[in-house]
Amino acid sequence: MCYDPEEGQLFMYGGWANKWLDDCWQINVSSLVGPPYAIASVEPSLGPVSGQQKISLRGVGFLSTQGPIVVRFFAPGAKQPAEAQGMVITDELVECYTPAVASTIGPRECEVRLCIGVRDFTTTKASYHYYLNTLAEQSLCYGPGLMEEQDCNHDTRFMIQARNALRENRTSGRDEWFVQVQKKDVGPNGQEVLVDVPVAVIDLNTGQYEVHYKCPSKGSAIVRVQLVEGGKRTHVRGSPFHPTFTDTAKNRANEYLGPLVNSWTVHTLKALEEFYRTTDAGLSAKLKDGDVKGLIKVMNHIRDVSEQEGDLTRRQDEVYEILMHIEKAGMPIEKQLKVLRRVGVNLEQLRLESQKTEKAIEPLVKQESELYRKKIAEFETRMRAYHGGLRREAYYFYNSGVELAFKHIDDVTAHLNMMAHELEDLLHVAKNFGYPEDLAGSQKLMQTMREDVTHVRLLWNLEVERIKLTEAFLVVRFGAVEADVMEDAIKSYFKRLKEFNKIDKKSDVYIGMHEVIKRWTVFCPLVAELRDTSMRPRHWLMIMDLCGKVVQVTEQMLLRDLWNMDLHRFPSEVEDLAEQAKQEAKMELTIAKLQRTWSDTEFVFEPHRTASVMKMSMLEKDVETLEENQVQVQNMFASRFLAAFETEALEWQKTLASVSETTTLLSEVLRTWDFLENLFIHSEEVKKELPDESDRFLGIDDDVKVLLRKGEEVKLVKYFCCEPGIYQVLEKTQTQLAMCEAALNEFMDGKRRAFPRFYFMSAADLLDVLSNGNNPARVVPQFPKFFNAIEKYDLTEDEPGARPSATGMHACIGKEYVPFPAPLLLLGKVEVYLDQCIATFRGALRHFAREDLQAYAEQACEASGDVRGKWLVAVKAAQGALLVQLITWVRLVEESFKADRVREA
Repeated sequence: MCYDPEEGQLFMYGGWANKWLDDCWQINVSSLVGPPYAIASVEPSLGPVSGQQKISLRGVGFLSTQGPIVVRFFAPGAKQPAEAQGMVITDELVECYTPAVASTIGPRECEVRLCIGVRDFTTTKASYHYYLNTLAEQSLCYGPGLMEEQDCNHDTRFMIQARNALRENRTSGRDEWFVQVQKKDVGPNGQEVLVDVPVAVIDLNTGQYEVHYKCPSKGSAIVRVQLVEGGKRTHVRGSPFHPTFTDTAKNRANEYLGPLVNSWTVHTLKALEEFYRTTDAGLSAKLKDGDVKGLIKVMNHIRDVSEQEGDLTRRQDEVYEILMHIEKAGMPIEKQLKVLRRVGVNLEQLRLESQKTEKAIEPLVKQESELYRKKIAEFETRMRAYHGGLRREAYYFYNSGVELAFKHIDDVTAHLNMMAHELEDLLHVAKNFGYPEDLAGSQKLMQTMREDVTHVRLLWNLEVERIKLTEAFLVVRFGAVEADVMEDAIKSYFKRLKEFNKIDKKSDVYIGMHEVIKRWTVFCPLVAELRDTSMRPRHWLMIMDLCGKVVQVTEQMLLRDLWNMDLHRFPSEVEDLAEQAKQEAKMELTIAKLQRTWSDTEFVFEPHRTASVMKMSMLEKDVETLEENQVQVQNMFASRFLAAFETEALEWQKTLASVSETTTLLSEVLRTWDFLENLFIHSEEVKKELPDESDRFLGIDDDVKVLLRKGEEVKLVKYFCCEPGIYQVLEKTQTQLAMCEAALNEFMDGKRRAFPRFYFMSAADLLDVLSNGNNPARVVPQFPKFFNAIEKYDLTEDEPGARPSATGMHACIGKEYVPFPAPLLLLGKVEVYLDQCIATFRGALRHFAREDLQAYAEQACEASGDVRGKWLVAVKAAQGALLVQLITWVRLVEESFKADRVREA
């Protein structure tokens, strides 16, 4: 015989009855022997019927077999077993989550077995007890830690009693609770803050949980007790609680057997008894027809019984649990327990009585309900009619004035208060009959009417502010008015009025207020304009004619006088007059400035180089001032406000034009006269060539000197230029000077034709040369302008006063001097001796080049560089040295080509 532990098989081989045969027998004994693993215990051994509790199954051999683990929960009489998937932790430990058994096994004790893979369930078993889940809605709290007047800074406590759906006290623990205690305190900014207080929750494993905490200071706190299940928190009955703490508490105040618990128990029982007596008396009251208030009181008592049923039950449960706690401590509770039972019986009778009374008053409730529905409808109709008439009240019309408007506002407010009292009575009835929504329309109408009256009152308050503001301005003296401050205040008020959106802006009252303040917004800028210093009496007379009203304009007049002129009716005209005043003031200042400027503006004088007269001219800054003043006067004529100063403007226009034209012409005449004087008076050649023009110029010269002497005598520009006949004299003089200048130009053209190099000179330089033609020393500085590379001559005079002779010339580039082979006497007209100079230049260069070439050959310069250097130093003209070098180079080249050594050429 042998046994296979893997398959749980028992094998027998042989015979029987002392006979050895070849039989082989097999029997499966696994259900008797069991698998190679066994279960010994379950921890924890109890849990809720909702499952999902993690448990540990302890035993042996859990690693001996491979495969999924099934944990089975079974109880005799159950509809079916429940199973869960397990997980092997060690050879002696398996963990799993309990299955939900509310609809299968239910709350009872069951046996637990497990199997691994295809093997059988264990023959051993463990016990596990399912209980009904704790319900927060049935659980409660009690104890001194939830009461008022506790001792602060000392440990206090209270008890959580867990109950299931059958309102039975739980007898085991392991529930998860969230308990939070927060002390009310004052934050740094004076606001209320909640400070967490440490809490300890002790599981007594009897269905009760004791909570300990210590409040650090006196004050109030909030205690929240919540059951945590499935990740959700649910408050127990009565939570949150609001205990208080003091530093003058009674002795043993924080203990279960202390004075607070005893006082609370007595007080709670009395309150329950009082509720019973009051409600029972109310339910027993006799009702009369039409006594709706009495009917509502009975209905409220019935409602109180229904609504407070849960609270009444909770308070009885709390008292009962406290009494049981006291009894466990060995204290007698028979008297209180008897009272509690009596209260319970009375409250149950009260509940039944309220149901009976509710049925009895149903017809009366229906009758009164229908009656008051009609009253509510009639009330709403009256309210709508009244609301429709409010738009015709005096306070909606601006012309009613402040006093009448506020009187009507107060009257309407008083009437609305009366209607509000009536509405409150009807609402009280409607709420008790269950149709408060029927009064929604009336409530909305009442709110609308109150808002309308409030908004109209606010609007008229704004009008009162406006009156105070504007009246304060109207009594100010015109000379002390601060127009900018006044305008800013009016704009600020106008902005507030425009932002007032709580009333129809098309209403007469709003339009009236808007128009008045709008006039002020127009009036204030006009005041600022009229306060300008440019305003003159003539302007005020024009404004009075415009407005049709006369006022005495002084600095002491009140602003009210100006307001009464109704300036706001003519804003553009008044602004135009103010602008006219400003422009005329500018003209007045300009004319005064012109008078000051030109009353002392003088010519500047400088001596003439040859005559005993002083040349006169205007300073550059005075010329610029003249141009600027002319522009200013011209701008006056562009202004539409010229009329007041038209005569002065015309006079100054003529004066400045005369100054400008006269000084310009004088400057041209003096420039031409000064230029021609040197020729026609001091140049003998010009006198000889242009005798008629020279005689004419003598007369011109006299006229110009007379003018200059007169200018020196007058000095002032304005008076000189505006003197009659001055401009005509200058014009005549300019004409005669032009004739002389034309003849001179013709004379200069003849000179250019005689000596073409004069074409390279300007007219001024040419006149300088011609005027000094008799003095060659003065002509020599002009040489570089018509002779290339020649700066000057060396001149010598044979006799004093005679024409000089030129003995050599100097180059204007570098330092070179070339003497003339023979002196050149500078005789005759300037163009004649200048032409002779050109011939002398050429002759000198040819002469010295011939000498240099001869010396070059005689000294055998080709053969020696030193000799050639000495020859070069002795050369008279650099151009001659260059010419000799070129001649020598050409000769050598020609000789080389003619020689037999053609290859080496």
